[in-house]
Amino acid sequence: MNGTLRGSGAAAAKTSLSVDSTAQDVSWRLRARRYGPTVTLYFLATYLTNAHTMADTVNYAESILAHMRGEYVFFLEFHHLLWRPIGWLSFMVIKPLAQWASGTADGRVGVVWTLMALNWLAGLGAVILVRALLVLFCRRDLLADIIAFTFVLSNGFLNYSQAGTSYISGLCLLLLCFYLLLKSGKQEKSNWLSGVGAGLALAGTLSLWAPYVLAAPAALLSPLLFCGFDKTRFRLTLVASITCALVAGAIFGSVALYLGLVDTAGFRQWMGISSVSGSQINGIARVLFGFPRSIMNMGQDAPLFKRYLVHDPFNPVSLPDLVQLSLWKLGLFYVFLAAMLGSLLFSSRGRRVFALFLLNAFPVVLFAIFFYGADMERYLGLYPTLFISLGCALCSDKARTVLKWLALLFLAAVAISNIGGASKIVLQKQEEKVFARIKDLQPVLKPQSYVVTVDLSEELSNFNRTYLFNPVNIKYQLRIYSLLSLNTAQVTRWRESFAVQALSIWQGGGEVWVTKRVKSPIPRSEWNWVEGDDPQVSWTDVHKFFESLEMSASVGGDDGFLLLSASPENERLLRVLADNELRGVVK
Repeated sequence: MNGTLRGSGAAAAKTSLSVDSTAQDVSWRLRARRYGPTVTLYFLATYLTNAHTMADTVNYAESILAHMRGEYVFFLEFHHLLWRPIGWLSFMVIKPLAQWASGTADGRVGVVWTLMALNWLAGLGAVILVRALLVLFCRRDLLADIIAFTFVLSNGFLNYSQAGTSYISGLCLLLLCFYLLLKSGKQEKSNWLSGVGAGLALAGTLSLWAPYVLAAPAALLSPLLFCGFDKTRFRLTLVASITCALVAGAIFGSVALYLGLVDTAGFRQWMGISSVSGSQINGIARVLFGFPRSIMNMGQDAPLFKRYLVHDPFNPVSLPDLVQLSLWKLGLFYVFLAAMLGSLLFSSRGRRVFALFLLNAFPVVLFAIFFYGADMERYLGLYPTLFISLGCALCSDKARTVLKWLALLFLAAVAISNIGGASKIVLQKQEEKVFARIKDLQPVLKPQSYVVTVDLSEELSNFNRTYLFNPVNIKYQLRIYSLLSLNTAQVTRWRESFAVQALSIWQGGGEVWVTKRVKSPIPRSEWNWVEGDDPQVSWTDVHKFFESLEMSASVGGDDGFLLLSASPENERLLRVLADNELRGVVK
């Protein structure tokens, strides 16, 4: 009898273990099915493409290197407070790996590689979190995969996940905040630990990129708006808000005290230290173009739109030209956005998500209207509710077939535009084209010499920032000076600034090589100059200024460079302008 009982007990235990093992296998298979396709696409997309703009990656790397030398170059800058310290600490930990992976012992390259690696990992986390968020709103795996694929291939995410900026790391933590609050809000008994975790994630978000604060109201109120108001969810939101306020306040406050900022004036100056003053980089037109550009690569369409809007007299663009070349991208984006948001209004859950999207969009878009609305990163704070809205719209039982087909068309357009525009093959050809301009100049460049370009839209202006691993940038660290920073206060004194720079270069033993483009009375279309983009300066002003200066040696073909002669006459003209700059006189 006892043997029989022992035998049955052992059999029951074995059966229980078998059931548990089967349940675990099913759970892992479910996770693999749910996250596998999206993660695989992320690996594939980042393998086939590179960042087409590295933004301020070089600035962060140089600031970290300066810190390692005992210097202070915006190491604790307000808008990206923890990014440089995290990059510095990570580089110190994985320095041998960074040097091996980048193929050089150059510290600058190693720091850049470290920042890019951190961002890539954050991008992987963001991809997983987006797919996890969609589980809360969409039970149809195929539709959820389509939405997650659109996120992976979106222009802003695909680019910055491969750059060394803090945008994607901050976005990953912002998505984590949304996920913790919405998942806990959907449960009958919300876990206060989820509120603490969400608050910590949001504080980390703000410490990586301060403008994400514009998305904070939507993140904190998301469980109340989507799941409904009750005491449990209110406490969840309250815990998250208090945690975020205390932690963010402690981080920013302690750094301010460390920097000796004990008064309001000093703190306000710290807050604005990375801002670029200027009144022209704003407006609704820039937002109407910038928002779609954040999702879909517009290539060289930006100058076309600008030329049409400002009626460029040198390279005019007509409305039929826009329609033929790229207006269809804008049209497709806004038709799809309108269809998506409109479909949310047909259900009670959709209307709640619509309200959440508006709460997120209003501060983000309003800020973009007044500050660099054409930049892709300006709209990353809108990504969480944008893709939540898309999930609710497509996965609703009331979703119309036309919306689903429109979503497939939109995904196809995003994939073709973004992978095609950022593919390694395309970017390599662009790099080779720019390198061809300086190939003949490289052997004659002295160590302290500078190459002068017209403005930042010229491809060469960003050569040492976009193609960081080019041998020229690693070995020679090509020094480039751009005459114009359009739509900023610098434009009003560009001649004076150039004079100071040129005299300083000569004094340091270097030479000044100026692009031959300044000798052309009319800019070519492919040079990306837009006459009227900044009403403070004209191409004619640049042309006339350099016509008055003496040039000597010439290198390269028609698009090569001229050596600014260090003649007494040139020095006299530049000295007058430099003196005006020192006295604050602007002509």
